[in-house]
Amino acid sequence: MNTINRTLLIVLPKKPYLDWVKSFNIEIDAGEYSAYLIPEKYDEYNYKDYLEKYWQDIFDSELYGILKDPDFYPEKRDYNTFNKWFETHVCDTIFDLSNEPIEIEEF
Repeated sequence: MNTINRTLLIVLPKKPYLDWVKSFNIEIDAGEYSAYLIPEKYDEYNYKDYLEKYWQDIFDSELYGILKDPDFYPEKRDYNTFNKWFETHVCDTIFDLSNEPIEIEEF
């Protein structure tokens, strides 16, 4: 077992995001969430510093996961809206239980 030199940022949808998704007659499980690996220097005490810089990328990724056409994204997409739409948590110890190499793909 190995550890990975990253912090895990967990992004959980809140009601406004789920309502936006439902407005397109798309059903998702409210328990679904995304996880992002961020630099390990951001932990539970300072990960919001990272979010303040990269919230837009994460917000766009979450929207893109539902609809590929940005014309349907909400007009107001600021940091305050991001925090209303998503709850965030971090885990600063990531265990890799596989011996397989990690593959990286561009998204």
